[in-house]
Amino acid sequence: MWFDGWTDVKLEFNKWYYFALTVDNGLVRVYINGEKRFKGEKVQDILKVEKDIFVLGVNWWAPSFKGRIDELRI
Repeated sequence: MWFDGWTDVKLEFNKWYYFALTVDNGLVRVYINGEKRFKGEKVQDILKVEKDIFVLGVNWWAPSFKGRIDELRI
C-alpha cells in the first residue's frame, strides 16, 4: 500500500524546508513551512499494521533521497 500526496510546491536546492504530515482516521494532511499544501482521504494507518514498511524519501522505482533530514519524529 502506498499513498501519494502531491503539492504545488517546487523545492529549491540549498534551501531548508519544514515538512509535517499527519494521519488521523484515514485523513492525511501535508504541511510545508507551516502551510497546509495537501489534504487526502482513505489513507491506511500504516503505523498500526503489523509487518508493514514505512519509507520516507524513497520509493522502489527511483533513486534514493539525497539530502538531509533533521529532527525527524514519528
